Amino acid sequence: MRERLRLERKDYNIYRGDTVQKKYRKLIIAVGVIILLSLIAFGVLKSRHKRQTTGRLNQFTAALEAEDYDSATELYREIQAAAADTEAKPQSNSEYREVQLAMEEIVSQRVSEICEAVLRGHAPTESERNFIEGMRDISAVEIMPLIYEKSEDWLDGKISKEQWLSLIDAFQGLSNLERMVNDLRKQLPALEQAGYRFKTAKEIQAEGNWERTWQYWQDIVDDPELAIFAREYAEFRLKEYQETEYTNLLAHAADLEERQRYYSARKLIDRMHSVFPERPELQESLERLNSYLPEKLERWIDPVPVLAIRPLIARPDLAFRAESNTQHAQHNLLTTDEFRKFLATMEEQNYVLIRPSLFFNYPKSEPEIIVPRGKKPLILLLENAAYSTLNQANGTVQKLILNSNQEIQGFYKDKNRDVLDPENNFIGILEEYIAEHPQFSFDGARAILALYLREDALGYILDETMLENQNEARKKQSLMPYVMDNEDYALEQTKVRELLLALERKGYDLASAGLGTELYNRLTPTELQQELWRWQGLIDQLNLSEPVKILLFPEGGHVYSDSAALDVVLNQGYQLLIGMGPKPYNYYFDSFVHLDRQTVSPDSLAAADAWGLSEIFNGVDILDHDVRK
Repeated sequence: MRERLRLERKDYNIYRGDTVQKKYRKLIIAVGVIILLSLIAFGVLKSRHKRQTTGRLNQFTAALEAEDYDSATELYREIQAAAADTEAKPQSNSEYREVQLAMEEIVSQRVSEICEAVLRGHAPTESERNFIEGMRDISAVEIMPLIYEKSEDWLDGKISKEQWLSLIDAFQGLSNLERMVNDLRKQLPALEQAGYRFKTAKEIQAEGNWERTWQYWQDIVDDPELAIFAREYAEFRLKEYQETEYTNLLAHAADLEERQRYYSARKLIDRMHSVFPERPELQESLERLNSYLPEKLERWIDPVPVLAIRPLIARPDLAFRAESNTQHAQHNLLTTDEFRKFLATMEEQNYVLIRPSLFFNYPKSEPEIIVPRGKKPLILLLENAAYSTLNQANGTVQKLILNSNQEIQGFYKDKNRDVLDPENNFIGILEEYIAEHPQFSFDGARAILALYLREDALGYILDETMLENQNEARKKQSLMPYVMDNEDYALEQTKVRELLLALERKGYDLASAGLGTELYNRLTPTELQQELWRWQGLIDQLNLSEPVKILLFPEGGHVYSDSAALDVVLNQGYQLLIGMGPKPYNYYFDSFVHLDRQTVSPDSLAAADAWGLSEIFNGVDILDHDVRK
């Protein structure tokens, strides 16, 4: 009996639950129907609203085609008011705004077509003038910025004065533009003057002198005689230039700092800080750069010595054997150990390396030679930098190689064994010394590499003429000739280009040491021109980042007594000319600088007084006499 009662109760509960579910199901269906009907109604209303706004746009277009500008303007005002109605729904405002923008775009397009036609020499038709005047401020709002833009184009030299005038005159007599047109017309003389000033500003800017460029733009902004419009545009151009150049200069300063050119980086940041004193990153950079520099710096006014060294002997066993060709090594070349002693002696005598590029801006500005207090400046020169057949026979390396770590290594073969060593050549030893004695190089200075391109460029043969010269020299040494083709030349050019770009990056300056055909003062101006062109042609094949501005007169044979020959040299773009003499000698001519070099070699050291080296070395003997026996 109890069991049956439980079953009955269970059945009852099931029945009751089913009834509840059916009631909720009806409610859900009813709500769904209401929502669906609402969406349909909203869609109908939205569609109707969309048709209304689209219809207004079509009516506007039709009114323009019929030249009924009063109706077109009235329709635009209606749409404009609806778009700005604060009591309307946001969706409605948005749709009206879209139609308003579409109307404005139609007017803007037609205005642009009229103005471009005027610039091409076509005066506006009566219909076009009616359109511009009939659309009142709607068309004026489109024309005014366009005229100002074309006025800027005139100042920038993008369009001519005649084109600008034709545009201004095209809108004379139109009531909605009369005030603006007349105002610009009155400014014509001042705008012409501003045009000349803008042109000069761009020329100064192209020279890369950012401080002078900024000042010149500022002078235009501050000139009350110029048109207000021009001054306002000049202010815009100044700010635009400053912001763009600021980013470029900041990157340049970071690059200088990375290359340990701390003084140059600090000078740049210091000048930038005077223009942008509110930039905290500049103050931070100044503090960091000052920490790298000596506390006291001073200006040097005496002549700067230029000490020249020829390629080094890496193999004394080969250089000082009994054969006659060793006389070249005995008289002209230092060993790697002697060069190390030379560097140590220079530092002990308080010399620091400086960059010869300090002289490049002369005569625009006097060279400013700055050194740490108590130090003396020195320019180091690798004279006739080449690994010719004669040099190799006297123990130099065969070529320089740039490895994957951007290190410079000297290469030679020894009994069919390849030898690669960063410490068997001038550059590798100098890099090692500066790494251990960074104070020996001021502002990242290294040395001048005077490229002597008769047989090779630092060991690389670049063309057929070089190959012929090298094979001729090899024949005298009873060596087998080299055989090369165009692919070989291209590969050699690629390798030496990478090497020279890396050397420039490290702080080395390149100089021309000629082709070795003759002393320059024995050549006619025409022969000298051919010599310089030939050398420059070889360098041009390499597409280096900087032009070569230094010329080394072979054996010191300068051309100053022949004005035609000197003009040939200067027209080639050389700014720093290096001769030869018994003492430091710097002379500033009207358009270039002359320095004399003193060659450091076994012969010159043996006659140190005659070569003016006794004071520089102060009695220190750097030659290894035991090796030279």
